Amino acid sequence: PHTSISLTLREGDNSFGLVCKVWPAHDDLLLVAVPLIDSAKSGDGQHVGDIEILVLDMNSLRVRQRLLQP
Repeated sequence: PHTSISLTLREGDNSFGLVCKVWPAHDDLLLVAVPLIDSAKSGDGQHVGDIEILVLDMNSLRVRQRLLQP
């Protein structure tokens, strides 16, 4: 019942995708992790970026809360 859904990438695409999961403590809410990669600062196998965490209403998909972590 508590399954994570990750973005399916094309073969050879090493991009970072978002991850979505039903919040186990509140099954009417979704948790979404969105990587924000700065391609201008990324290089040599290193990745520079932030992550944004969203709390969405399961029915309307309206954003209830958001947190940006540098």
